[in-house]
Formats: sequence, C-alpha cells, structure tokens
Amino acid sequence: MAKNSLDEFYKSLDREYGKSIEDRNVDYITSLLKLREQPDGTIDDNIQPPSLQSTAEVIILIMTRHDITYDQFCEKDKGYKRVIEYIFIRGVKHRDEIVSYLKQLLSKSFPGLGPKLVLGFIRLLDQFIPKSTKDKPTSFLKVIQFPEKAKEIMDTLHFMTNGEIGKGAALVMLVVKKVL
Repeated sequence: MAKNSLDEFYKSLDREYGKSIEDRNVDYITSLLKLREQPDGTIDDNIQPPSLQSTAEVIILIMTRHDITYDQFCEKDKGYKRVIEYIFIRGVKHRDEIVSYLKQLLSKSFPGLGPKLVLGFIRLLDQFIPKSTKDKPTSFLKVIQFPEKAKEIMDTLHFMTNGEIGKGAALVMLVVKKVL
C-alpha cells in the first residue's frame, strides 16, 4: 500500500470515527504546552510536584484505562492535570527529577498500584522523555552506507515504527539489508 493511500486511510478513519485516544492525548498535552508558552517562545516548566496520591491515581488511569483520554480525567480532578503537567512538561528538561519522584511511589502503599505498574510507567516515559541529551543517537546520515537511499529508508522505518507494517517489520529489514 502506498504512503498516500495510508494517509488517506487514516484521514478517513478520523473523519468517520474521530481521532484516536493517543492523538487526543497528544493534542491535550500540546494544549497544555501552549498555555505555558512564554512570549519569547520558551515553555514555563516551573511546576511544583503534585501529591503522590494524585500521581498514583494518574498512573493507574494511564496504565490500566486505555479508553479514557487525559483531558477526560483531568477535567474531573485538577490535581490530575497538575500531574500530567509535571510529568510531561517539567519532565522534558528535568527527567531525573521526575523519575526520582515517581520512584517514591515504590516505597508507598496505594491500593491498585504495585511496583510493576510504577516501573512500567517509568519505562513508558523513556519513549517520550529522553534520558539525556548526551544519549542522543548519531545522525542517521552520518552512519548510513548509502546516503542517496536515506529518504526511502527513513520512510520505511517511519512505516515500521508507526505500526503500519507490524510483525513483518523484521522481515522487511532483512529484505532491505539484502537489497542494499
């Protein structure tokens, strides 16, 4: 299936069924970022840590209730909004602080929140908040053997990482490796 066909397919899904939960969550966090944007374009990330109780509840919601969007549960409790801001806005530049804060939950007892859930949430954050700027990967174009094929390779990787190829991704990588 061509890229344009997939783009149309996703647009059709959005028109017919509405945005996905993930897209709505990204939109919500983006709206929170816009509210904290300063006139000079920087983001005010001076956010005080929320209560551990609210944080535990938000982690339970995020990790177990995939059918509820962030804006839905933040609308019901402003403490939840503060947790989302603290983790996803302050966490961008203060990741270690956020992880240390979240690890405090490991020594507390909250019904429904075990260590497995807390550690799973921290691993989930690794997907969104880089561990450090020095862990930034080497530029793709600096290490690729065939720079003239970079766009096609990046497009293929984009499809694979967005789940458009799914379980066949390893096979596609093997084929691409043999072709190149």
